[in-house]
Amino acid sequence: MLVLGLEATLVLLKADLCELLDAPDEATVLQRSTDGGATFAPLAPPDLPSIDIHAFAQAPSDPETVYAFVVGFGIFVSTDAGETWEPRAQPGQTVGMDTFALLVDADAPDVVLAGGGQSGLSRSTDGARTFAPVNEAGVLSMTADPADPDRVVALTSQGIEESTDGGQTWAVVGSADVDGQPVAITAGAGGRLWLVADQPRLLHVSTDGGATWQTAPPV
Repeated sequence: MLVLGLEATLVLLKADLCELLDAPDEATVLQRSTDGGATFAPLAPPDLPSIDIHAFAQAPSDPETVYAFVVGFGIFVSTDAGETWEPRAQPGQTVGMDTFALLVDADAPDVVLAGGGQSGLSRSTDGARTFAPVNEAGVLSMTADPADPDRVVALTSQGIEESTDGGQTWAVVGSADVDGQPVAITAGAGGRLWLVADQPRLLHVSTDGGATWQTAPPV
């Protein structure tokens, strides 16, 4: 998992990728880069109860603020680029136990969206201390439009859903009916959406907001 920012990058390396990435091979490790990913150093914050992390999100307006969903423990927040962490929402109470996607508002670091495959989509306005449900559909992945941060697109159990008010209301705008099993979505330049699918592993692109998709040619 990767969180990209202006000042720091956090990366979670799984054991099956360690050989490829020259990371320690005995366990999952958390590392941080402060030079755009050129080099990494191990990070072992004592107040993070586990690094079984299913979601990361960084605040675009404050790169020092990072949210993480730790399996079995809930959402934690760091305001110093991962050095220290504070517990916020607990799983099964104010946020779903199956949270797999986090997204922070572009202008307000306390506004956070959390999505899970069964628990649906919830929104927090108090720095992930409490959440209110905004969409019942299961969520696999979310992305904000770089040209319009109020436009958020989610890959859900209903297909492609869009919000134009920062995640407060949602509407289905397209289908995720592509070759392979959709697993992640991201917004790119020029209004494009990119959809990653597995089995088979393919990359798809949409130029009409997710209404239709084309398989991207191999690089």
